[in-house]
Amino acid sequence: HMPASPPTAPVTSALVHRDLLALEEEFYDLQVAEDLSVMSVVTESITLEGINLGRFRLELDLAALARGRQGGDCIMAIALNPNPAACNEEVTHPHVQGGQICLGDGAPLLRAAMTEGRLYDAFVVVNQVLHTYNDASPYVALDRWNGRSCDQCDDYVSDEDAYSCQACGNLLCQGCEHRCPDCDDSFCRNCMTSKNGELLCSSCADERERQEAEDEEADEEPEEDEEEPQPLTQEETVHEPTPT
Repeated sequence: HMPASPPTAPVTSALVHRDLLALEEEFYDLQVAEDLSVMSVVTESITLEGINLGRFRLELDLAALARGRQGGDCIMAIALNPNPAACNEEVTHPHVQGGQICLGDGAPLLRAAMTEGRLYDAFVVVNQVLHTYNDASPYVALDRWNGRSCDQCDDYVSDEDAYSCQACGNLLCQGCEHRCPDCDDSFCRNCMTSKNGELLCSSCADERERQEAEDEEADEEPEEDEEEPQPLTQEETVHEPTPT
């Protein structure tokens, strides 16, 4: 038989009232739904490693809590001033995706707080998670927050080092960017044509073919024969004066 869980102290109205007062002191905009299904607070603006992620509304599903659910899925983090990762708009914080929070080491602390009805402690645990960056398990790493994945190789590329294919618009890293030697624009490999050992964009390849066709046509045209000089007529003949 599994050992029985240790009894928890009963949640009294006095304890709930104390937690509500503490939440009003610690957070902004404490709200409780009229049907007591949801309780929410707003955090201060969060900045991690120089990246401003804005404020978050923490929503605790009291109805789910009443039904015995005590995991992290009972509480959501909704970005109020979203600055999502450039590669995924659902990631509004390195540890938040679609409002769901990856609690990491905070998961057992949150579960214990909710099991014992310590609402204030539950919000504080989540707030601490949002103010902490764990580079071992982010949805998107902070050093890649403002960059995207190369559309050709999926490697990370920062905004400063990114190129754009002038034909299809794909985002390219330096290794996947090809420069057309004729127009000097950037293209991905799929939008270029190999011609005489060179990679050209489609427009420049077509232009070279047109020019080559014109040159071949010019070489095939016969040269016009030069007109032989016609003998002068009697009227046109110039008589030099006879020396005296």
